[in-house]
Amino acid sequence: MTTTRMVFDVESVGLAGEGFAVGWVVLEGDTEVDTRLLATPAKHAFGTADGRAWIETNVPRRVWDPSPDDGIYRPTPHASRNEFWETWLAYGGRSIELWGDTIWPVEARFLHQAVDDLRCHREMGGPFPLLDVTTLFRMAWARDPSISKDSPPDEPHNPLSDAKASARTLLMLLKALDIEP
Repeated sequence: MTTTRMVFDVESVGLAGEGFAVGWVVLEGDTEVDTRLLATPAKHAFGTADGRAWIETNVPRRVWDPSPDDGIYRPTPHASRNEFWETWLAYGGRSIELWGDTIWPVEARFLHQAVDDLRCHREMGGPFPLLDVTTLFRMAWARDPSISKDSPPDEPHNPLSDAKASARTLLMLLKALDIEP
């Protein structure tokens, strides 16, 4: 049986701020079957002035200030979280693996806010277990210190690009650990 995995990445206004962009890759085994990037203007997400300054310097402008005419545009962070959640459910919800590169704090906060957005329906149905590529890397590295997590994104701090890099790393690690992709 082929395992379905969803690998996601979030950009937020500072490490403890609100996520304004999310990207994901859905894998069936080692085959990419879906990718998506959603972005809300960062000015609509809460966070610190330092977080906003970092975004403007490091995140591609198209991600932190998307045009309403761009297919990635969503009007609010809530809309992005809801679409992410509904996509995760459409692919199987808790019956699939949900992965992030390093979950804490940004992706964890994003998921927590998604639950808060519709607590009466989502409180008991969140992703479990939530899986972390960095933890898997540490396990593989303990077994073989020559393993490298060197799969840089094509466009750093673009959540879709980061999610694709994490998916490549995940598949490499699963193979290195003799786990079926």
